[in-house]
Amino acid sequence: FKALPWEKFNFSSKGFAIDANMKINSGDLIIPSVTITILIDPSKEPAVYAELGHRLLDVITHELNHIDQAGRDRVPTNVLPSTQDTRKGAKSSYKYFLLPDEIESMVEGMYARSKSKDVPLDHIFDDYLLPFVQSKYISQDEYLKVIQAWVKHAVSHYPDAAYSEKVSRIINSA
Repeated sequence: FKALPWEKFNFSSKGFAIDANMKINSGDLIIPSVTITILIDPSKEPAVYAELGHRLLDVITHELNHIDQAGRDRVPTNVLPSTQDTRKGAKSSYKYFLLPDEIESMVEGMYARSKSKDVPLDHIFDDYLLPFVQSKYISQDEYLKVIQAWVKHAVSHYPDAAYSEKVSRIINSA
């Protein structure tokens, strides 16, 4: 987690940090694997478990969507994965959050968390992105670009999602 400065904010404020990755073997048998790493502050247990459960639902949904974007059992309506070169070029900037396959997976995961917590989806977006702003990984302007893209995707794909008043301002400013 040392290479993930935004997770320091999550660890201190939420009592846990979480990271996940999905890999697909490029050989003949495409067998995906998902690795989830969780760091919990023992002094904040068991109070962190409820929020951690919602976050795990988000992360697992996100990674399963990535699996549905590739391979033999690919869901045809899903976005195709970005190329490795495209991902490498975007990995260390806000542009990573704007990759079509990441928008699809991130919003789907956060939609699941929004439903499980019964809170507006854009609140989940903020909860996720604000540690990136606090750690200066992304700027306020970059945050706004990401929020606009995520809201646009969410509104068109999850019309039943709950949104706060802020979403209408975001839509009108785009």
